[in-house]
Amino acid sequence: MHLFSKQDLLAGLNIISNALSLFVIYKVVISIANPIDAGIWAYVMGVAYAIKIADFGLAALIPKYIAKSIKNSSKIALTCGLVTLFLASVFSLLCDILLAKYGGFLVGNDPNGIVEEISTLAIFAVFFSILANYLNFTLDGFFKSHLRCMNMIASNLCYVIFVFVFASDISDVVVCYLLSQIINFIIALILSSLECKNYEFGLLSIRNFKTIVGDSWRMQTISIFSLAGDLMTKTAISVWTGVSNVLFYEMATKVITQIRTIFVAIAQVKLPTLSKNTHVVTTTQTKFAVKLYFKYGLLVFMCIAISSPIISLLWIGSVNEILVFTLILMGVTNIFLAPIAPIYFYNIALNKMNINLIAQLIIAMINLILLGLIFGTTSYKLVIISFMIALLLGSSYQYIIFYDFKAIKKN
Repeated sequence: MHLFSKQDLLAGLNIISNALSLFVIYKVVISIANPIDAGIWAYVMGVAYAIKIADFGLAALIPKYIAKSIKNSSKIALTCGLVTLFLASVFSLLCDILLAKYGGFLVGNDPNGIVEEISTLAIFAVFFSILANYLNFTLDGFFKSHLRCMNMIASNLCYVIFVFVFASDISDVVVCYLLSQIINFIIALILSSLECKNYEFGLLSIRNFKTIVGDSWRMQTISIFSLAGDLMTKTAISVWTGVSNVLFYEMATKVITQIRTIFVAIAQVKLPTLSKNTHVVTTTQTKFAVKLYFKYGLLVFMCIAISSPIISLLWIGSVNEILVFTLILMGVTNIFLAPIAPIYFYNIALNKMNINLIAQLIIAMINLILLGLIFGTTSYKLVIISFMIALLLGSSYQYIIFYDFKAIKKN
């Protein structure tokens, strides 16, 4: 029996290709732009990325809806697609209006008009990535997740190649990202169409729309709170401490996110808590997973914290105090956040999504309160520390509920 399937290996390669593409892209941006313009690029891309709340909670449900559509000849799969398209359109428009009206204030200083130059391009790029994501996840519904991974690897490779060949300024980088996502969308459309050609899914069903809302609203709300907290932090950094610092915050965030993604991907292979058989999840298994996550999280994230000066040197050519500080703080924080993942999936498996939702609400509220207390500070470190405190305090709610043995039926 093979320990890793073809899908597992391709999923790992997809994560690695994404990490390498981010490393290359940020390195190129730093080399072709001044710190302010690079920071504005990072901020605008971060704001545009918030549009992805249109498919958070929906994309993961697509395989389930494909199976249901095939089995019962229902219209739920394409209904979900139309909902994703509608939400992506609405959020894109709102984001464009936000950046057009308040972009100058949000970045604090934009002498070269970067916000106006790249915001619409960035929004279109994320819009196409949302549609591609929906189509890619339909492949999972037909048990072709390896095709999804191959397409995403190809789009990452296209992005890097385009940037190397064509990018001479910030706007070129955004155009390259847009082109890569259009290619991602076209390939995903072709692949999903080939899989769907033997099935009649129908177009729209109000009843299925209600089902989709009922299935996904909690996950969508969690995503909204999560992205809102991140955007509040970026905006506070930009307006209070200088927009150039947003670049280093984003770079540190990308490093930690990629490590956590690899961490979870490996755990999905090894741990029954995160396997496809989530209906057999038990409290005992989840406790075991939490301990394993903490042990390996301690090793991995401490390595990130300790090696942060080396990461900074390799990535930007010098030991940057802001990047190193952020990597150390995020690394230490994620030692305690990583074990939340098994509890999060445990709550999903047992239909206890409200616990995850309340935890995210607590994080958002604490972050808002702490930012209010330090309003107007020029200390970057103070802003980041307040966000990490909010993450730790909010996430601790999930620990408290899970280890309240009176409230849990022992399995």
